[in-house]
Amino acid sequence: MSAIQQMLLGNGGASSFGLDGYVTNLWGAFSISKLLSSYGGDALTAVNTNTAASAGIGFSGSSLDTAALATLSGGTDTCVVSEYLNQEGTSARKFTATGTTRPRIVNSGVYDGKLVFDGTNDAMVGGANSGTPTAFTIFIRGLLRTTGTQIILEHSTNFNSSDSAVAYYDSGSLSVGNHKTAGAGGYYRSDFAGVYPNNNVQAWRLDRDVVLGGAAGAACFVNGALQTRTANGDVNTMGGNYAADIWYLAARAGTSLPSPLDLHTILIYESALSDADVTAISAILLAL
Repeated sequence: MSAIQQMLLGNGGASSFGLDGYVTNLWGAFSISKLLSSYGGDALTAVNTNTAASAGIGFSGSSLDTAALATLSGGTDTCVVSEYLNQEGTSARKFTATGTTRPRIVNSGVYDGKLVFDGTNDAMVGGANSGTPTAFTIFIRGLLRTTGTQIILEHSTNFNSSDSAVAYYDSGSLSVGNHKTAGAGGYYRSDFAGVYPNNNVQAWRLDRDVVLGGAAGAACFVNGALQTRTANGDVNTMGGNYAADIWYLAARAGTSLPSPLDLHTILIYESALSDADVTAISAILLAL
């Protein structure tokens, strides 16, 4: 663990991995780096596109076991990711590639160092419903390769009638917020101009009460720094909490609005984390 991780954890380095001090309300942790000392499983399931052989790929220390990937690829073949596994420990919450389209992780024998979503038909879907909190906090270490309209993460199988959380990039702005509930009409979002393609750690706080409350809005952090909201969507009063729904990664349900995303880590918390925790976790992800 790096010195910055030890400092942020504030425990003299007793924990082996960065997120050991930040597990409260953690719903899912997905990464090509090992994040939690308690986790003993694989990071992902990879498939050789030439031979169709598959293998669970774990960790070597805190990093992805690239030797195992090299064995699977035979040193020359391309490998894709069929499952992105949950280091929080609830295995049903894994992300699974939709259909036969899957993000790449080895390109003709060369490790990509990330999950590469093609922006055409690659997408992943969560395997279990979230809970029904009043807020989510999402962290992604990654990079968008283009600036067109694209879904980064969406919650719910029916975004037009279910109270869902969403993050997407549209016309130069990162938009995070709430989709409408049945009968409510409208939606509410917060936009942050031009932040996503130029940075590699994002944190979004999707808080229904704060977003619907007006001027304060939802908070978006980039590498630990709070961003200024530039625009709002329509608003109609929504009742209740977020629905208990699944998550879609790098596209909407049915692979609509796919994202050309290079992905390293995604964390989903079922709460509105404090500014201090958002800043600390962002720094931990940067140090991976």
